[in-house]
Amino acid sequence: MEENDIQYLLEKGYWLSCRPYRGKWEMVIYKKQKAGWLKRKRKLFNHPANAYDWALNQFMSIFG
Repeated sequence: MEENDIQYLLEKGYWLSCRPYRGKWEMVIYKKQKAGWLKRKRKLFNHPANAYDWALNQFMSIFG
């Protein structure tokens, strides 16, 4: 992700997290709430590139 992509997501109230988790990669999409960040979607992948592809598809449906 580029810096402008990150800034756009923050302006829209979203944040991504991709981290190693038990031999796989966990991708989580967070939505900003008044009390903090709420997990909206979560999925495990074998490779981080697949995780980012999934997140991109999720955001395409959210933002149209």
